[in-house]
Amino acid sequence: MADKVVVYGEAEGGGITTSTAELLAVGSRLSRESSAELVAVFINGSNETGAEAIARGADAVISVQIPQLGEYEPELYLPVMEMFCRKTNPALVLFAHNHQGADLACRLAFRLGTGPITDCTALAIDQNTGRLRGTRSTYGGNIRATFSSASGAQIVSVREKVFEPLERDGARKGEITCFLPEVELPVPRARCLKRVVAEYAGKRLEDAEIIVSGGRGMESMDNFAQLTELAELLDGAVGGSRPTVEKGWVEQRFQVGLTGVKVSPKLYIAVGISGAVQHIAGAIGAKTIVAINKDAGANIFNEAHYGVVGDFKEVLPAFKECLREHLGRK
Repeated sequence: MADKVVVYGEAEGGGITTSTAELLAVGSRLSRESSAELVAVFINGSNETGAEAIARGADAVISVQIPQLGEYEPELYLPVMEMFCRKTNPALVLFAHNHQGADLACRLAFRLGTGPITDCTALAIDQNTGRLRGTRSTYGGNIRATFSSASGAQIVSVREKVFEPLERDGARKGEITCFLPEVELPVPRARCLKRVVAEYAGKRLEDAEIIVSGGRGMESMDNFAQLTELAELLDGAVGGSRPTVEKGWVEQRFQVGLTGVKVSPKLYIAVGISGAVQHIAGAIGAKTIVAINKDAGANIFNEAHYGVVGDFKEVLPAFKECLREHLGRK
């Protein structure tokens, strides 16, 4: 590989996003394996942002300064990143697989004449070719496939919450430089007029380390409501399968699956979920999956690390009672 692994960084509140810290962690490993420098690039990044990126593993930080750029707009960010890549010629560019990173990665790959590897859950350097091998779920989560681009820049998006960020090391040193590109920005055909942040009563699925999710097997909205108490005991969030959304038991933003949210919690408890491939595609990133289902032949047991064959009406009350006792609650 060439001498640079680049992480496309996103800033938040004067620091960096969690997904950027995750990219720096995996980027740090890949840079060591390929004897490359790990560089974080931010558009209009600050010194504070750069210092945080170095503390999280970056060897160097480049801030691309274009004051007229504000909220992410693909038609404006794309030519900037294209010029950056053509000038610095990185071997590998890592993006978070979120609304911004997934969008920009694919557009950039096209401009650079290469193919992106998207939504990766595992990354490794092929010792024979020196190229990256990215693994992702395909066919609705039915199989895992490994991809590698034959030549040119390697553009990769990485699923969030798969890799753990490195411990922050404030003593790390690294160079923070500014890059002032001479690029003519087009007049965008669409502009971001307003951003509305959704209000959540509890934890967002994307941020939760524990998710309690229910399916059609919960039978009714009243039964589904039992999951809220369990989630609160575990300090987690409540999710649901597509049928529960269609029945109105849970809002669409809490749907886990191929057409919903893809999650990667430390613990995913699936109650009354059969395990259709569309749902598994959203939950396969969980570190541990526990299934509760009265059907011993349910597909969810093929994916679960632990399973309970039984009626949730008996299992959940007993489980919650054990939790209260363990936590010292009545």
